[in-house]
Amino acid sequence: MHDSSRHHRGRRWSGLTGGLVLIAIGAIFLLGELRLVDAYDLLRWWPMVLVVLGLGRVLSAESWARTKSGLTLLLVGGWASLVTFRVWLFHWGNSWPILLIGFGLLAVYEAATGKSDDSCSSPRRDASEAIPPVPPAAGFGDQGGSAFAATAAYPPPPSSPQSGGGHAG
Repeated sequence: MHDSSRHHRGRRWSGLTGGLVLIAIGAIFLLGELRLVDAYDLLRWWPMVLVVLGLGRVLSAESWARTKSGLTLLLVGGWASLVTFRVWLFHWGNSWPILLIGFGLLAVYEAATGKSDDSCSSPRRDASEAIPPVPPAAGFGDQGGSAFAATAAYPPPPSSPQSGGGHAG
């Protein structure tokens, strides 16, 4: 598949996912305001949204950058789940080192395998795609030289009587 169509599909999928998440959150708040559901109980599950999004990115990744972003979502969502559901007595204040350990493991893995975001960036331009030179501005190209040479070809303006002769420079 061509890189640009893959990129376009990824952007479209991101927009679709983001839109669906906003619709779901809005629906939960609306149902809560109408007292049809307890919005607090439903919104406690927000970390699982990050876990599901991260898992989806990892499973559909076509590059290390996408895999890494999925692993980051899994890490943050998993940590927030531990805290939100009070697993092993973790809370926001005592569990933040888990994030440091997780991001450290990602960095060590990148270093050990030689993977980096640079290897997944857009492909480099080759000589056939060189950026064309900027055409000269009107009037300057006619002189056959640089812009400085073209302006030097014109005589200086006549001196005014108030300036005391000569031209200001």
